[in-house]
This record gives sequence, structure tokens and C-alpha cells, in this order.
Amino acid sequence: MNTKAHCYPRSIILQAVYFELRFTLRYRDVEEIMKIRGLIVDHATIQRLVSKLNICFKLFLAALPAIGSNLFCPTTT
Repeated sequence: MNTKAHCYPRSIILQAVYFELRFTLRYRDVEEIMKIRGLIVDHATIQRLVSKLNICFKLFLAALPAIGSNLFCPTTT
């Protein structure tokens, strides 16, 4: 993920996106959480970051092997 074009550090971007995607909060709720932590981030900025990075996360998750796809269950008789 390239965050050089953004005005916020990578850790702040990922934290805001994580809050929105993990807890299904509204963008204004994430804005308020970030404000409590001392960071002023507009809800529109969070919305743009989520829409941009959501595609990256989906591609990353699609590349991971499915859990339980190679599960070996021995049979006992």
C-alpha cells in the first residue's frame, strides 16, 4: 500500500480504515474517535480512504488460502 500521496501517516490511515471496516461505524463516528485521540481527520477523507483501501483489502484476502481447505480428517474404524 502506497501512502506517500496522503497527508496522514500510514498508521493513522490504517487505524481509521480498520475502525470503519471492523466495527461498521459511520464515518462521523470514526472522525469522532480520531478526534478523541488527538487527530483531526474529516469524515469525507475517511470515506475516500475506505473506498480506496477496501479494494486492496479484498484483493489481499482473496489471495490468502481458505481456512480448512486442506483439512485432513483421519477415519477410525
